[in-house]
Amino acid sequence: MAQTLSRGVAHDEVRGARIDDGPVPIALAVGAGAEARRPLGLAVVGGLVISQFVTLYLTPVFYLYMDSFQQWLEPSPAVAAPAVATAPGAAD
Repeated sequence: MAQTLSRGVAHDEVRGARIDDGPVPIALAVGAGAEARRPLGLAVVGGLVISQFVTLYLTPVFYLYMDSFQQWLEPSPAVAAPAVATAPGAAD
């Protein structure tokens, strides 16, 4: 279930958050004054790319590992302590 949830959230995030047309032309700028604007454009585009990577890949993977770790820590029903059997006719 966690894997299905992660895939659905990642798909919605890609659709909702994308690099606009604003920073890309600034990052790829050529011509007069481009040397002053280009570092800002590269920083914006780099920040968007890194934040998308963290949001879409690292966070769901971390969630899946923590979910698996939690399931590993919880005892399974087959390993739980058996109920104490009483002898027939014994008083409670």
